[in-house]
Amino acid sequence: MDARNEQTEPAMTVSVRPWAHGAVVAPEGELDLDTAGLLRDALERQVRSRRPYILVDCAGLRFCDSTGLSVILRARTAAQAAGGGLDLVAPRPGCCGCWP
Repeated sequence: MDARNEQTEPAMTVSVRPWAHGAVVAPEGELDLDTAGLLRDALERQVRSRRPYILVDCAGLRFCDSTGLSVILRARTAAQAAGGGLDLVAPRPGCCGCWP
């Protein structure tokens, strides 16, 4: 098989969907130094929106390192400063060291 024809899945994808009070941001895959920019960009767009209330749906995360946690915490602080908020939904056990 030719390696150029192999399809590889991205390490992480981020989807955003409307929610009654703002938006649900759903990262799927591995959230780490290499992929954190995708989530950071999506969260920053929501913080700048008219309704900076964000739910981060963690059900699809297979892994989250300290870089990912930092992105989420910074977005929470920014959302609160903009008059909104950020909450985590469905964190998976064992995804990272801080979630039992």
